[in-house]
Amino acid sequence: MRAMLRLENLGVATMFNCNKSWCQRHLSLSVLLFASIIAIPDVDAGVFDACFSPSEYQAISAVKLKVRADTRASDMGICYDAAVCLARSEKALSKQQVTYLLAAMKNEPGVRYTREYRQLMGVSLDVNDLSPVLNLDEVTESGFVNFQETFENQNMIHTGYIQVTSDGETFFYHANGHTGDTFLMRGDAEMPVQAGRTNRYLLTPDKLGKFNLWLESRRLRIHYTPVSEVSANITAGMRLAL
Repeated sequence: MRAMLRLENLGVATMFNCNKSWCQRHLSLSVLLFASIIAIPDVDAGVFDACFSPSEYQAISAVKLKVRADTRASDMGICYDAAVCLARSEKALSKQQVTYLLAAMKNEPGVRYTREYRQLMGVSLDVNDLSPVLNLDEVTESGFVNFQETFENQNMIHTGYIQVTSDGETFFYHANGHTGDTFLMRGDAEMPVQAGRTNRYLLTPDKLGKFNLWLESRRLRIHYTPVSEVSANITAGMRLAL
């Protein structure tokens, strides 16, 4: 018996004649093959393909940021490199913005935190304008935390990153901040979670208290800058440079 079959649901408008049993068997195999092709998951979905690839910012979970950061650990050098890479891993800064920001760190030979970097971060040159504590009521989105000493030369000495997750949790990340880790880990039975080359801390009331004790004990002040503000400052700087 001959049969006339038309493959329409698969997006194929081919008409052909065939033996019914043979055609049914091979049509079933074709359907399964097609279904398997369209059902193959993107193995990179949620896994960052590169620390510097363009996309749009949207709050993500701490788990997803860790996965992305782990795949790009080699891009995390000293503290501010790691913080910038985390912002890029959240897709809060574009590749061009990251390049511009890192270049701003190097345009004054011998100066670790340049005037332009401070401007992009909105950090005042007057240490008295900085905060002696981290107040989570002021943290509305992911952003950078820059640390400055209040004694002697009043140097800016450290940069960390705060993530506000899609679940509304707030985490602090930093690299190469051993003194801070000593305070933040006090009384903890376990080591902090690592995300790339950074240590991650959930800012519970207890952990926030340890964070602020670190600032008080080491005579530090901080400035938190929302990542959207940093992005806007970089974009303005890039336009002026044209």
